[in-house]
Amino acid sequence: MGEPDYLLESLPYYAPNSIYIPREGRFGNWVLFTQANRERLSLSELLGIAREVKNREKRPVLIALGLFDISKYPGCELRYPPNKVFTVSSKGLTRFRAETDKVAEFKSAVLDENYEIYLFH
Repeated sequence: MGEPDYLLESLPYYAPNSIYIPREGRFGNWVLFTQANRERLSLSELLGIAREVKNREKRPVLIALGLFDISKYPGCELRYPPNKVFTVSSKGLTRFRAETDKVAEFKSAVLDENYEIYLFH
């Protein structure tokens, strides 16, 4: 799963992993820009969704963030087109650090395929 979710639309070209779209509550290869797509999402909610998916699917969950060094964002409200808001609270950040391990980062893409990858425990 990823945030912002549209960053993972390129993943099927590189790996066969299933992609869970947290703002839509479904697996898929592309984001649907509809009213069903949640406008607001927090880091804490993302972690809760990761827990639900891991428990239901019985397999590891990777979280791809388009935010590098997430620790720089406590108390922030980040906005993405079209009309998406992602909030990072200090409590959510503490929980994120406790419940994930950074396993990779991709920073050299020309467009928007740059992200850090975390393994959810």
